[in-house]
Amino acid sequence: MKKRLRKTGEIVDVIVYGTPCGAERDKDDYVSYIDSKGIEHHSERGLNIYWDFEDVGEELTKEIDWEQVRIRAAIEALKGFAANPHDQAANAPVQKLSEWSVQAADALIAELKKGGKDA
Repeated sequence: MKKRLRKTGEIVDVIVYGTPCGAERDKDDYVSYIDSKGIEHHSERGLNIYWDFEDVGEELTKEIDWEQVRIRAAIEALKGFAANPHDQAANAPVQKLSEWSVQAADALIAELKKGGKDA
């Protein structure tokens, strides 16, 4: 589970933890985690999952794979161009439809990356 170390702000992936006294601090508290550099920290004593870590919102842990967005947008644009009965689209060579589709996907991504600043 993704957690943020309160002292440093670093986002880590907690693997296992032990808190014998529940939410209270105890000398036997420990947390095993993988830090943001991929280094494993096994049974770090003195860390309490409730006091030393905080939840990370789901929006912070997800990154957008823009290449996948581009591929899917191009496919959807190609479907739209292929279904268009207008002569310019209906009679266009497949290569031209493909070029238009990629251009449409790139334009869509450029707008999406603006993040609604112009809205």
